[in-house]
Amino acid sequence: MKQYTSKDQTAKLIELGFPKPNPSFYQNGATWIQCDGNYSIGELIGFLCNPIIECLVEVWRIEYDGSKDKQFIEEDLIDALYKACIYSKENPQYD
Repeated sequence: MKQYTSKDQTAKLIELGFPKPNPSFYQNGATWIQCDGNYSIGELIGFLCNPIIECLVEVWRIEYDGSKDKQFIEEDLIDALYKACIYSKENPQYD
């Protein structure tokens, strides 16, 4: 299961006005290197209003604000959250 957005997904969320994600770190020998991060599952959940996250047989379903009209179903949880965040930003009247 993917735990972070892709570079393209991250760029789209930043373009829509979401705050930049926390930087990530990786180790190269004894040196830790900081680089621009991607959004985590937790960060995306924090952008949504009252999300309901449900694991179905082989997919994840995200619903928020108690509306069946606002549900997003994807194989990976991060992709469903990404689509829900995009929808919430592009349709603020429903947020």
